[in-house]
Amino acid sequence: MAARAEGKRKKKMYVPLSVKPSDLAAAPNGARLYSILLSTPLKPAEETMLEPFPAEITQSDPQLVYYRDSAVLLSPYHVWNRLPTSKCQAIGWSPSQEWTPPVGLYKLKHGGAQHKGVFSRLEYQSRPSISGVSSFKNLLARLPPRVHSVYYRDEIGNISSSHLRSDSQKSELEIEPRYPLFGGWHCTFTIGYGLLLQDFLFESDDGWRYMNLTFGCPLFDTVVDDLTIKVVLPEGSTSPQAVAREAAVGECERRGGEAKGRGETREVEIWAPVVSRAKPVAGGKATTTTMAPSLSTAVSSLLLLLLLLAAAISVSSSPPMPEDSIRVISAEKRIDLTSPIVKVFLTLKVENDATASEASQVLLSFTPTEVEHLAIVKATRAEGKRKKKMYVPLSVKASDLTAAPNGARLYSILLSNPLKPAEVTTLEVFYALTHSLEPFPAEITQSDPQLVYYRDSAVLLSLYHVLEQATYIKMPNNRVESFTRVDPTSRAGNEVKYGTYNNQLPNSYVPILVHYENNHPFAVVEELVRKVEISHWGNVQITEQYKLKHGGAQHKGVFSRLEYQSRPSISGVSSFKNLLARFPPRVHSVYYRDEIGNISSSHLRSDSHKSELEIEPRYPLFGGWHCTFTIGYGLPLQDFLFESDDGRRYMNLTFGCPLLNTVVDDLTIKVVLPEGSTSPQAVVPFLTEQYLETSYSYLDVVGRTTVVLKKKNVVGEHNVPFQVYYEFNPIFMLAEPLMLISAVFLFFVACIAYLHIDLSIGK
Repeated sequence: MAARAEGKRKKKMYVPLSVKPSDLAAAPNGARLYSILLSTPLKPAEETMLEPFPAEITQSDPQLVYYRDSAVLLSPYHVWNRLPTSKCQAIGWSPSQEWTPPVGLYKLKHGGAQHKGVFSRLEYQSRPSISGVSSFKNLLARLPPRVHSVYYRDEIGNISSSHLRSDSQKSELEIEPRYPLFGGWHCTFTIGYGLLLQDFLFESDDGWRYMNLTFGCPLFDTVVDDLTIKVVLPEGSTSPQAVAREAAVGECERRGGEAKGRGETREVEIWAPVVSRAKPVAGGKATTTTMAPSLSTAVSSLLLLLLLLAAAISVSSSPPMPEDSIRVISAEKRIDLTSPIVKVFLTLKVENDATASEASQVLLSFTPTEVEHLAIVKATRAEGKRKKKMYVPLSVKASDLTAAPNGARLYSILLSNPLKPAEVTTLEVFYALTHSLEPFPAEITQSDPQLVYYRDSAVLLSLYHVLEQATYIKMPNNRVESFTRVDPTSRAGNEVKYGTYNNQLPNSYVPILVHYENNHPFAVVEELVRKVEISHWGNVQITEQYKLKHGGAQHKGVFSRLEYQSRPSISGVSSFKNLLARFPPRVHSVYYRDEIGNISSSHLRSDSHKSELEIEPRYPLFGGWHCTFTIGYGLPLQDFLFESDDGRRYMNLTFGCPLLNTVVDDLTIKVVLPEGSTSPQAVVPFLTEQYLETSYSYLDVVGRTTVVLKKKNVVGEHNVPFQVYYEFNPIFMLAEPLMLISAVFLFFVACIAYLHIDLSIGK
C-alpha cells in the first residue's frame, strides 16, 4: 500500500495511491519493480524476512532471529540522504486458514525455532516467565459488533478457554488452544459465529443486492499462507461478482462467486443482480448495463417466479408462525447442577401480540444434544394473584414444526385457556437432563475429587424475541475450576449468574462451559426389571433386579482398602457405598441379596407415611465399577387393589425406581395379573412401550396375563402413580384351592386303592 502526504503539520493528510507491478525489467539481480502512480518511490510490501537462529531451542530458551535487509533503500532512483527506518517485530508463527463464513477452520502452527527436547508441563506452569517464553497460548480475534452464537471447538469438542468481549464498535474473542504451541507445533480449530443480515446486506440504486464483508483473517498479528473465502449466495441468485478495493495489496483470483487471494485486510463485496450485470470501475464502484436475458435465463426466471407464487399462496393460506405473535417479556433460567441429574427451572412471562389472534400453544426449543438426554418436561401456568395464586398443570408434547434452525427440536406447551391478544401470562417449566455432565479428567485415582464439564447457553434458546433474561447456575460447592464469561457475568459462592441480557433475537445461542467439582454419587441403573405379582389371597409381591454402575470418572490405579478406611473424608470421595430406597408404608418380607447370597448390610426404617431401606453393596463403587443385586418385598393387597365404578379391578402402584437420585437407562415393569384375568389396560401419564405376555407359576393351567411396560431414561420425577385395569371372574379364585383339594383327594384314593388291592400271586 502507498499514500502521499499532503499539507503540513496539523493539516497534513495522506492520500491513498495505487500500487501495481511494473513491466520494466531493467532492475539488476532479478529485482521486481512495483509502480506507485503519481508519487515518490516507496518500498513495496513484502513478507517477513525473520529467520530463527539457532533453528532449534529448548523449552526455556529465548527465541533469537535474524533480519536481513539493505542499509540503503533499494530504488531505481538516486536517493539523497535517505536511511531506512526499520521497526523489528517478532513474528513467531504462521497459520493456514480455510474459512467458510460464519464457520472458520484454522490450521495453525508455530513458525519459529523448532522445539527440541521434552515438554514439561510442571516447569511450564511453575516458571511461566522463563519456561515457554518463546511459545504462545492465546490469540485475539476481532469480529464485527453484534456478533452472536459464537463457538470455538476442535476435533475433540468444544474448547472452554475463550472469552468474548463486545461493545457497540467491535467484538473481541480471546481464545486459548488446548496446549501451548512451541516451534513447529500444530493445532487445528474452528471458530463459528453469526452476524445480523441487516448489517451486511444492502441494495444498490440500480437494484443490485450486495454483501459487504471484511477480507482477511480475524486473528491479530498473524500471517496467512493460504486464505479461501467462500460466499454462499441464496438459491436463485445470478451473475455473482466480487469487487475488491484497489487499496489492497496482493493478487486476487475470483471464480464463480469465490474470492481467493494473498494480501492484507481489505473489503470484499459480492454483487448479485437479477437481470443486470455490473462492470466494476476504479474505486470499487460499479456501473450497470442492462442486458437482454437469454432463453435459459428467461426459463429459470419463469420457474423461479412460479415457485415464489406457490410459496406465497401456501404462506397466505397457512397460519402465521408462532414467533410472529408471541414474545417473551422476561425469562429466568435456573440450572441445578448439585446432583448428576441436571434440573432446569424456567420462568417465562409471555405476551401475545395485540393484533394477533388467540394463541393456544407456546413453543420450547431444545438443541439436538439436549433432546438426546431429555428425560422429562413439565409445565404449569400461574393463575390468580398473591394468596389465591395457583399453578395449573399443562400438557407438553413434541411438536411437528420444523421452523427451528440448526436441528433444534420444538416442544409445544398446550394452554388450557388460549392466550388472548395483548394478554400476559406466566409459565413455569421444568425439565431434567441425564448424562449431560462430562467427567474431566476422564480418569482419576482413589483420592482425587471428581471434576465435570457442563455445556449450555448463556441465553435462552427460544423461537421468540426475548426482551429480558438471566441465567443462574447452581453448583454443589464453591470449588469451581473455570466458567465461560459472557458480559455481564457474576459469581457469588456456588452460583454463577449470566445476564441480565436485553433484546435477544429469536434462536440466539451463546455457548458456555462450566468446569466444577461434583462428588455426588453418579449412580446409574443400566437395567432395572420390576416384577409385580398380584394375588387375590391378600398379597402383592414385588421383585426388583438391578444392574448398577458408577457413571462418573473412571477409576485408575489400585484400590487400597486400608487407605479407604483410614481416610474416609479424602480417599474415595467420589465413590459411593450406600443407597437409599423409598418404599410404600406397611412393607413386609423385605430381602436384599445378590448372586452370592443374602447381604446383611441393610437397614429398614418404617413409619405411617413411608418405608426407607438403606442398602450397601459388598464393596464401594468407583467410576466404571458395576454390581448386580435383587430387592424383594411384599405389600398388603387392600392398599393397592381397588374396584372401579364399571366393575373392573385396577391396581394402583408407583412408576419408576425406588432408589433416590438415580438414573435408570432401561426400566421394565412386569405386572403379573391373576390367572383368568382378561382385558388388561395400563394407564400411564407419559409415553411408554406396552405389550402383553404370558407367565407361568405354580398350579397355573392356562398361564397368567402379564402387562409389560418399558421406558428409557427414567428419573425421580417419573415416580408417579399408574394403574392397570383388568376384568376378573371371582370363580377363578376357587381354581387353585380346588386343584389342591382334588390332588389331595386323588392321593388318598390312590393310597386306599393301593392298600385294598392284592397284588400278590395267588396259590
